[in-house]
Amino acid sequence: MPSELEKKYNLCLDLVKVEEIFLDNLVPICEQAIEEMRTDIAFGCLDYYFNKNGPKTQYFFRACNCKALLSIPHSIFDYSGLIEMGDNFICAMSIEKAKMYQFLVYNFSIDFMESSRFLILPETRLYFLKPLQYISKALDHFKDVDIEWRVIILRQLILCLYQCSKKEDLLKYSYIMLELSKLISTAVFRESQVFLLCNNICDSKDIKSSNEICVLSNVRRLRSFMLNSHYFSLSDLTQLYNYFVEHVP
Repeated sequence: MPSELEKKYNLCLDLVKVEEIFLDNLVPICEQAIEEMRTDIAFGCLDYYFNKNGPKTQYFFRACNCKALLSIPHSIFDYSGLIEMGDNFICAMSIEKAKMYQFLVYNFSIDFMESSRFLILPETRLYFLKPLQYISKALDHFKDVDIEWRVIILRQLILCLYQCSKKEDLLKYSYIMLELSKLISTAVFRESQVFLLCNNICDSKDIKSSNEICVLSNVRRLRSFMLNSHYFSLSDLTQLYNYFVEHVP
């Protein structure tokens, strides 16, 4: 006996064959099919939808997002799959030009980060650089987007830039992250500083032009040097390190 989802899918196909005005209805069905892990129905919806070449309304971009979710590779070594997934998300995020769809841009960025959570590794960051840059720029169009979420995305982008030795962009996005962190709270600002420091990103001469990061970098070097000394205990060093981190504005 067909499920409710199958009934909706078959009914929608019948309606679309009669009148293409019902074409957009395939997209919500596709989204439901993905949630219920019915990839057969999801792929069927997308095949029919894209073959009809409908207008670029919100449903088109939602369909692109569905396509991206369905193209998530099962292995970090599936490099062509990583590229395809990134390109599909970029297609979905091109909706940033339509300000009325701000909620979709935000939702798509969440889908991307959730999908990429176990795939973004040092050896795969090259393949996530382009989509992360695109997502960051898309969110920049909307000043009232959750700032903390933008900082989370920027941290992943910065790691990708560092891995790919993109020093100029690394400097640019590191400063953006620090400025946004300041708007949230002093604690988040310090956390962002430590993030740059602990990932060795502050070793770049350009980034060390930030006084705060420069101080933290020197403290980290001091701690590393003293750890190799026989005159200080680990608790003494940790206390010293924490003191400096706390008192750097």
